[in-house]
Order: sequence, then C-alpha cells, then structure tokens
Amino acid sequence: MSTTGLHRRIQGFFVAVIVFSLCATPALGSVTVLVMSVAMLIAIPVAVSGYRTVATGAKRVVWMSLIAYFISYVLIDAVIHGDLQNTFRAIAPSSPVLAAAIIAMALDPKSATISHRKLGEWASVAVLVSGALAWLILQTQPGWPILGRSVTDITGVNGRLSLFVGNPLPFAGAFLTLGFVSLLGWHERSLVSRIMAGAATILAILIVVFWSQSRGATVAAIPLLGLALWYLRPSRFAVLFALAALVVIMAVGVGLASNLDTLMTALSRLVRGIAVLFGEEPAMDSSTWQRLVMYRAGIAAWWDSPVFGYGISQRFSAAVPYFPAEFPGRYSHLHNTFITHAVAGGAIGLFFLCAVLATPFVVNRAALADHDDASMMHRRDRRYFAWMIFLSLIGIGMSGLILNQDVSANFLGTLLVAHLITQRPVGHL
Repeated sequence: MSTTGLHRRIQGFFVAVIVFSLCATPALGSVTVLVMSVAMLIAIPVAVSGYRTVATGAKRVVWMSLIAYFISYVLIDAVIHGDLQNTFRAIAPSSPVLAAAIIAMALDPKSATISHRKLGEWASVAVLVSGALAWLILQTQPGWPILGRSVTDITGVNGRLSLFVGNPLPFAGAFLTLGFVSLLGWHERSLVSRIMAGAATILAILIVVFWSQSRGATVAAIPLLGLALWYLRPSRFAVLFALAALVVIMAVGVGLASNLDTLMTALSRLVRGIAVLFGEEPAMDSSTWQRLVMYRAGIAAWWDSPVFGYGISQRFSAAVPYFPAEFPGRYSHLHNTFITHAVAGGAIGLFFLCAVLATPFVVNRAALADHDDASMMHRRDRRYFAWMIFLSLIGIGMSGLILNQDVSANFLGTLLVAHLITQRPVGHL
C-alpha cells in the first residue's frame, strides 16, 4: 500500500471514530470513551510526524482550547495544594478532552472531512436506533447481567432513561444535542432524509422531557428550538418537518397512553421544580432546593477567592462551609458547570472554560479565511452547528456538568472535533 493510501485510510479511520463517538455516546456511554482513547494512541505518532504539513488555524483553535482548559486546572490545583496525585485524580473525569485534542492534531483537513448532510444523517439514524433500543429493552425487560446489574436496571427504562450512560442527566444532555445535530445539512437532504431528521429531533426532545425527565435539558431545548426554526425557515419543506414532528408526537402519545404514570411523573417533577424556584418549601422538590443551596454557596465561596478559586480537587468541598446546617447532600460537584468551575479555578478557570465554549465560532472564522469561496448554504450550516453546540452546552451546563464527568467530557470534545471536520466545503472534497 502506498504512503498516500495509508494516510487516507488512517484519516478515514479518525473520521469514522469521531462520527461513531458522537452518535453512540448517548446509547453506549463510556464505551465511546474507550474508542476515542484507542484512536488517540494511533493519533499520537501521526500528529508528531505530520503536524507541520497539515496544520491549519482551525485545527490549532480546537486542540489548543481543549489542552489549555486541562492544563490550567491542573496547574491551579497543583500550585494551591501541591498534591499532584490528588490533582490528577480530580481532573481525571475531564481527561477525554485530551483524546479529542490529540486526534484534532492528527487530522488532515484535506482528507479527514465529512459533509454536514452526512453527519446529520448519521445522527438521525443514531437517535432513532437509540430510541428503538430503549423501547425494545422496555418491552422485553432483559435480565442479562453486566457488572452485577441487569441490562434493564442499568438502562433505567422503567424509570428515568439513561441507556448505558448510567445517569439520566448526561444521557439527556447528549441525546438532546444529538437530536439537533440530526438537522445538519437540511437543505441538501432528500425528502425521506428530512423526515428522518425531523422525527429524530422531536423524538429526542420527547424522550428527554418525558422519559429521562431532565429539567435542565428540557429548558435547554427551548433556545435550540428557536435556533432550529431560524435554520429551517428558508426551506419550502419546513412544513414536512412539522408533519414529521406530528407523527412522532402521536406515536409517543400512544405509547404514553398505556403508561400514564410516566407522563404524570414528568409533569409533576416539572411543576414542583418551578414551585421551589418561586419560593415554595424545600419539601416540594428537594432536588431543586439542593441545587439552589449549592448555587448560593458556590457563588459565596467564589467571592472569597475570585481569581484562582480553590482548585479542581476542592470544587465541591470549598462550598460546604456556606451550606445551611440542614443541607443533607454531599456530591462531587455543584450541579452547575459555571459555578463549579468558578469555585475550582476562579476567574482564570472560567476564562478557559468560556474559551472552550467559544471554540466553534473561532473555528468558523478561521475556516472562512481558508475557504472564502464556500457557498451560503455551507456557511449557514456552519453557523447553525456552532450556535447549536454553544447553546446546548450553555443550557445543559446551567444545571449539570458538561465537563468533570467522563461521558459528558468525551461528548463535548467529540462535538468540537466533529464541527472541525465539517468545515471543508463539499466542493473542496
């Protein structure tokens, strides 16, 4: 095999891994972390040997923002506490971003590419297959043991769905985002493909709201829906999206009709959470009340160390002195990405977190300089993808974690790399 052929095969492998990790994370959870780790080991020699020949501004933005985030929190904690072992233990759940960064270094922008349409189609299939998998497990109730628990128990199909992520919150965040990724390349897709995209988006929202019952992801869906309407508006086929949504809603409604407890529980959780936000007693919804307490305590702790924070290893314990005596919970984080990072790294740490969130916009600008002849359609796809990533991460991060958790960190890193490999216009492939 020629050197050129081998190079293309390796780049094709990286693209396949990125697409697989993005699409399979909501269903398979940490399995995709392992896949990305294997790809990282292959990417290291590729990046070292060929980086200078394939370097672009867009690539540098991705890997530098991810590595700068990781290194900044390691250094802050190490300087404050002087215990590297504890520092690396605390930062370990965020380590999947390193795999994404190294893979980004090894990518050749000329051959490691995928169109927005293809990525959207793969995401559509993944959402629909994941939904079908959840329904199949619910119907069959398999008792196959995995690490001492049955498949039915692990996936949470009888309660709050999490599939193999193991936690309904990171599952809901990744699944909701993947649902909106499904719309990518809308204007180039066939009628059947558009129907699948619309069905996948609405199915993702319904599962997050009624089955996983994630209120944070539910709220995050609101601005994403507005963004989707902006993205689809010029299309004369927008009505087909609405019809596909109606079909899915009716199908899910039929399923819920046989289990009204699921619907009532989801609505009750939402109402109770809103009631606590407006001053009702903590007993109305302890989860929401605990979050409010953690947010207040985290902000108070941050104000006492506003520049450097307390270190990533103290991201929860530093706020404990500010809790009321009746607070019962002890967690690893403060259930808000921004407050958790403010406590962990202060204003400096928040800057590097915000740099990660802004990465898609900077990549778009860098890619525009490289491909200033890109079509308006391609530019619109890029803007939608960047804003979708930004709004999703912001919305989900307001009540959960998008980093400091292995599945969420892997999904974030994969999202940024997936956005990177869609930058090259189709005409340049």
